[in-house]
Parts: sequence; structure tokens; C-alpha cells
Amino acid sequence: MKRLRLTLPICAIGLLVVAATAVAQDADKQKLIEIENAFAANQDPGPQAAAIAKKYVYDGPTTTLTTLGRVGTLPKARIIELSSAPDPSDPNVKTSQKLSDVHVDISGTTALVSYKQTSTDTGTRIRP
Repeated sequence: MKRLRLTLPICAIGLLVVAATAVAQDADKQKLIEIENAFAANQDPGPQAAAIAKKYVYDGPTTTLTTLGRVGTLPKARIIELSSAPDPSDPNVKTSQKLSDVHVDISGTTALVSYKQTSTDTGTRIRP
């Protein structure tokens, strides 16, 4: 009988901890989705894009994959600089992006956000 009195509260505490962890992970997942949507909504270089980059880009070197399939590593300061002003070789380009099928996986302190992305550019010059 004493054993049962001790086991039930321990099980109840365990269930509460598991439920609290699940709620915290759901909040983390939602925050990551909001960050990705903020980047997608502010694709055109300017003050808003620079502010998003300053707020969310990792402080160390960041490896990126561009929409053209190029991979490169840049420091945060350079990413903010590139986000601040239009490309002088194509200053009138406007980009819009739409994310769909967003999925977040969290494992410990690591998260992976995946999604389908549709990107549309207008005002750009066609280059040979």
C-alpha cells in the first residue's frame, strides 16, 4: 500500500514533466517557423531585411545555400551588409517567397526546419 502511495505521485510528476517538455517544444517549433516566415517576407534588401538578419543570423560564420544553388560561408557582418542595400548590378529586382509544408524536428539543442519554397523575382534584367 505504501509503495502504491509513492508510485502514483512519481508517475504523475513524470507525466507532467513530459507534457511540459512537449508544450515547450511546440513553442520552440512555432518560434522557428515565425523566424523562417520573417526571412521569407523580407527578401528585398533594405532596412527591414538587415534588421531581420541582425536579429536572427548566427554570430559566427554562416553557410548558406542560395536559391540559385550556390553554397558559401559568410560572417554575420557581411550578411547584414548584403541585406542592407540592393545589388548594384541589378538594383530593381524584387523578390517574393512563399513557404509551405513547414516541418520542424527538434533533438536536444538542435533543430532542423524544412519546407517547400516558391520564389518569384520581378524587375530583373535577363543576363546572357
